[in-house]
Amino acid sequence: MEEEDEPAFDGNIKELPYIYVDNFTDKKKKAYFLSHVHSDHTFGLFGTEKVDDLINNNAKIYMSKESKTILEHRHGNFHRLKNIIKVINIGFPQRITTNGQSFQVTLIRATHMIGAVMFLFKTDENKTILFTGDFVIEKDKIRDLKELHDCDGNPLRIDAMYIDATFDNSIYEHFPTWDLCHEEVVKEIKSWLIDDNRRIALFHNNNPNGKHRGKVIGSHRLGYENIYKAIHDATGLRLFLKLEQEQELYRDFQSTKNVITNNRSSKIHICFNSDPQQMSHDFCGVSPGDGLRYLHIYVSAQRGRYYTPDQPAISKESEKSLYLRYSGHCSKSQLDHFIEYFSPARIVKFPRNHVGGRNYNAPTKKQPESRKRDVGNVKKQLPL
Repeated sequence: MEEEDEPAFDGNIKELPYIYVDNFTDKKKKAYFLSHVHSDHTFGLFGTEKVDDLINNNAKIYMSKESKTILEHRHGNFHRLKNIIKVINIGFPQRITTNGQSFQVTLIRATHMIGAVMFLFKTDENKTILFTGDFVIEKDKIRDLKELHDCDGNPLRIDAMYIDATFDNSIYEHFPTWDLCHEEVVKEIKSWLIDDNRRIALFHNNNPNGKHRGKVIGSHRLGYENIYKAIHDATGLRLFLKLEQEQELYRDFQSTKNVITNNRSSKIHICFNSDPQQMSHDFCGVSPGDGLRYLHIYVSAQRGRYYTPDQPAISKESEKSLYLRYSGHCSKSQLDHFIEYFSPARIVKFPRNHVGGRNYNAPTKKQPESRKRDVGNVKKQLPL
């Protein structure tokens, strides 16, 4: 797994100065928390010397069971790292003591990739801190987050919210829903595969204007499992993936174990082609065939710029090329809604270089704790 040039989050939780979250560069901590295994959230975790520092400091790393499984497949020093990894079951509060300080943490499933979670911290001083990690949630699904509501169904009081603001910019006001993405991509695939000489090349982590155009880079190959599963469930076809290590990883999870195949003749493959317009797919490891015609499908959040809900999820570039406007992060309107719904006393947005260009640690006007908020009747929050 590759490390990013810089971490998505600096690790610091002001209210809990004795822990680090999604960052492993401060080797003096005893307790670390990992929301998911994308490489910009594992900064400082790889490399023999870095692992030595963690082990020698008797550190503990807390994460979900799925994240541990992914690290087992991806981390060259997992055989040593596994001794300091502590799995916390999702939805069950756990008491943790470190450096003489005690607090409670609950893992909440985050819709971003396999194993992704939010962390809900509660201190002995009755402070509640939410770290979202990377996430996306439809506005009408917030009430389904039972761990973030009291027994009467009211939103919890959040004293500090550390929130994924990757697309905090008006040009990403909306993204298509995942359901719409699934529906439209399945329709296009079924329509294309009417002849035996037709194939699908599925790209993701695609930057149409950048040096990684069409490539699948590092840990960011993970995070598109729901698309793979939707395609498989609707068509009965398994997706071919060249890397044996990746195949083994997907087989370890119940939701994806039947989705990926090592059969090179599959009509759909996850593409590694560095040139999306090139018809040869030799590098992808698929079986060669004369006269095969490919439909290139690029999964790209960046293509969601200026998207409006009355538009389709797919943008067609040509007869043989289309973009699926899909995001594993909240749109700006979803982000604003989530913040307004919980009205935290303090907000910290990450990553530092999110597209909104604002990184701030801003107080917000706190609403009365007793106020009940209707998820379907929340006004859009103005930028802070």
